[in-house]
Amino acid sequence: MTDPAAALQRAHQAMQAGRLDEARARIAAVEAAAPAARGAARHLLALVERRAGNAAAARAAFEAALALAPNDPNLHNNHGNFLDSEGDWEGARRAYARAIALHPGFADAHANLGIAAHRAGDAATARRALETAVRLNPGLARAWSALGSLLRDLGEREAAAEALDRALALSPAAPRALAARALVSAELGLPDEVARFRAARDAAPADRELLLHETAARIAAGDSAALGPLEAAVADDPLWAEGQQALAKARFELGEGPGAFAGLEAAARAHPEELDLWLGLIQLEGAALPADAVRRRVAEARRHLPGAAILEVAEAEFALRAGAPEEARAFLDRAEALPPTEAAVRTAARIAIRLGEPARAAALIETARSAAPALAHDQGLWALSETAWRLEGDPRHGWLAGHEGLWGARPLGLGASELAAIAAHVRGLHVRRSHPLDQSLRGGTQTEGTLFWRADPPIRRLVAAVAEAVSAHVAALPPPLEGHPTLAASAPARAAWRFTGSWSVRLAGAGFHVAHVHPEGWLSSACYLALPELVGEEGQLVLGEPPAELATGLAPLDRIAPAPGLLALFPSWLWHGTRPFARGERMTVAFDVVPGPATPQGRASGRLPPP
Repeated sequence: MTDPAAALQRAHQAMQAGRLDEARARIAAVEAAAPAARGAARHLLALVERRAGNAAAARAAFEAALALAPNDPNLHNNHGNFLDSEGDWEGARRAYARAIALHPGFADAHANLGIAAHRAGDAATARRALETAVRLNPGLARAWSALGSLLRDLGEREAAAEALDRALALSPAAPRALAARALVSAELGLPDEVARFRAARDAAPADRELLLHETAARIAAGDSAALGPLEAAVADDPLWAEGQQALAKARFELGEGPGAFAGLEAAARAHPEELDLWLGLIQLEGAALPADAVRRRVAEARRHLPGAAILEVAEAEFALRAGAPEEARAFLDRAEALPPTEAAVRTAARIAIRLGEPARAAALIETARSAAPALAHDQGLWALSETAWRLEGDPRHGWLAGHEGLWGARPLGLGASELAAIAAHVRGLHVRRSHPLDQSLRGGTQTEGTLFWRADPPIRRLVAAVAEAVSAHVAALPPPLEGHPTLAASAPARAAWRFTGSWSVRLAGAGFHVAHVHPEGWLSSACYLALPELVGEEGQLVLGEPPAELATGLAPLDRIAPAPGLLALFPSWLWHGTRPFARGERMTVAFDVVPGPATPQGRASGRLPPP
């Protein structure tokens, strides 16, 4: 064989055309005739076996090639791609780093390292690698796309839009870039979001997450046909539980009332072994219907799925909500021997408190935290600990809630006309006709999306004022205290706080918030934009008063009287709700804050726990 490189090129062409047996035969011929080319041959064989789906053979070929050609950067890069596809993300990162060490100008390897680091949550490495990749090769569309997605996750949405626009200029039909760019437009509140979601869906018509986002964008834009594509998708696949629940929830919030659940109910009855359909129906009905009606629904689901542990939890939870805690005592007795899941521990502790056994509730939570350390960060369980300790007179209550400065209120420093302009703008973002089913408000509406991500100048002005007040509150918090859900954060982590979720709530006359916590926050808030004339306790923010169904008789720890331009801040684990008011409009903005530098963000809210 006179030219092994040409022979391997022909083998590569055969692989690209899907003629894998021909490719293997050509590679074997090169290995037999040209031993010096065995490293390159084994490299190509690894790619052939990977294309064929033979992971073990591909791994063996890569290992042989690496032994023969340890200084080939392309080999290390392709090995990284293989390891990444096999789920060995750390191994992939090492392979990409080795390729870069051998060839610092290797843009593809930098891009691959950035993508792998982003997936692993290492934002700093990902950013360095992706910025290097686009500097080395400005025409590398996938690197621009990956950089845009990373910047979006870090909250730098304008920069993300620029990077994604660069990607789409190079590759206009790239599905991932189209989807990410549509999400950025939606998060910034830009008028092109619906058109961008349509373009993204044209490129990836089977992407159900995109369909849900497009539906929300069309509802926000006032499109009367917004639900059509989602209705069609659910009709085509009635077992798609997330789509069924999203459709029922949207119909309810657009004013259909409990009749909005009929489709989901029919799907659950037609497919009674599908637990997710029952859970979606129970969660929605649990927020909209009397507890006794939901108990009947849970019983119906349990007849079909008697072994589903989460339905046993739901049965106990709705017995409690219906005012029949004695009927849930058997679950409490059993829960102490169950694996410590958040739902089981929360419901059992709530039942113990309602039955007048707060010490038992506190012990159950402490045991669960010891067995499952992740529960130490569960804000809902801290709220129940606070309640149980206060009922018992346990000194730990002072350790948790007795620190001056844990909560308070600060003026935002906005003038009356400025505040009125912000309020008018936010009012226009309320497009639903009913309160969200999974949130704490009653008798009002809530904005879609994450409010503080929007590019609107009034929102940016509000964010600037809020950030200044939050920084002042954080700086005045008591010193770090090990193990405390609010005070454990170090001074540097506190100083680097960031917003997570943010939204606006508009309550009409007699509207209020039930007592709840914010499970995804560290500090939470109520920022008052507009208020009616209030008398006495009307509209007050009530802190530390447990939910009514626990029947504790405990008074609030504190109350904050609302005023336009006032910002109330408090620990996310602290029970909080509001007193109803007779008439008029109470419009607020709420948000959650967490300590530490920017990382990929999610939306937090005053979300009620599922059953």
